[in-house]
Amino acid sequence: VVGMLSGYSYGTSLTGNPTVNSGPSFVNYLNCTGTGGKTITVQGSGVSSGPLTTGAITDTATGTDTVSQLSANTTSEIASAGVSGILSLTGIHVTASASVTGGVFQDSGGLTISGLTVLGLPVPLPATVPANFSVPLLGGTLILNRQVKSANGIVVNGAYLTLPSVGTVTIGWASAGAK
Repeated sequence: VVGMLSGYSYGTSLTGNPTVNSGPSFVNYLNCTGTGGKTITVQGSGVSSGPLTTGAITDTATGTDTVSQLSANTTSEIASAGVSGILSLTGIHVTASASVTGGVFQDSGGLTISGLTVLGLPVPLPATVPANFSVPLLGGTLILNRQVKSANGIVVNGAYLTLPSVGTVTIGWASAGAK
């Protein structure tokens, strides 16, 4: 083992709801020694928990831990998702990557999203959704491509919704770390 890798991905979570909570769905953990460069996939048919519903979910993890390459990559892809009458989307794909090359750490995160509507209205998005892109929402917060970075890693939430009547919903989570 040359270094340590970390990361995991999952489809959705719902916390802080007055009547129902849903833990991370279809979690895929990256082993700290990697996957030997192979992609490990966890799939599920979807989620239906209170106000949150989704289509098929696919989460991946790939890691390489060699003298020449130390890298962690995770993804989460959700076919469709909705939060009853508040938010809907036809597809979302979230990525997180972390690597160390020549002693230099690098990380990146990304989001591809389609068919986003909020309160029934289509939301126009730039071709590349920048990190921590906020969508106006009365009484709550919706952040797309929410990225939280640390010294050795990154966490990316595709859609991160906080609304008192619903709780906190994450649609598409990917994290990666390398040191």
